[in-house]
Amino acid sequence: HKEKLQPSGTVLEILPEKCLKIICVNGSATPRLYHGEKTCGCCEFRGALYPPGKVFLAGCVKMACEDGRWKPSGEIEKRCKQCEVFNDPHFFSYDRHRFDYHGDCKYALTQKGTSVTPDYGVFAQFQRCYGLPSCIHTTTFKDNPKLVIELAQSGLAPPNIFKILVNGQDYVVPEGSYAYRITDGGKPQ
Repeated sequence: HKEKLQPSGTVLEILPEKCLKIICVNGSATPRLYHGEKTCGCCEFRGALYPPGKVFLAGCVKMACEDGRWKPSGEIEKRCKQCEVFNDPHFFSYDRHRFDYHGDCKYALTQKGTSVTPDYGVFAQFQRCYGLPSCIHTTTFKDNPKLVIELAQSGLAPPNIFKILVNGQDYVVPEGSYAYRITDGGKPQ
């Protein structure tokens, strides 16, 4: 496959629109249909194919497979813990402790461990604003050591809310109600 030998069982291609995977089986590229011969418009997540109408519950945001794309419902799974930052800024921690912070700084909203360079987390830059003590200026999501997404560099009002930075590169999130993959360095995230 693509001028490289692949071990038997390797997924060579995933074609969600056809609900099809092409798998190396004893040296041959073999198509494998998922969810029936007449099914099309599947959604893919981490190599698995899901049929249209399937509600994906493995994450914290419920999403449904619709026309080959994931559509977030806006609901958060009850089993997922939540924290909040709102107004100028007020906080609710994961254990629902309420507190206020009115400084200018970069603040770790949530992260793994106590490192100053965690593998993943959500961070906010607070700055003085509108005569209030402080507001969130930018939010940074670090999904893994190789993927950093920054929001609100251009403001929070449409259309600027759709302009983000992915590993320092400009990216425009398509408007609409579907989830979109970000491609960085040719690798979908």
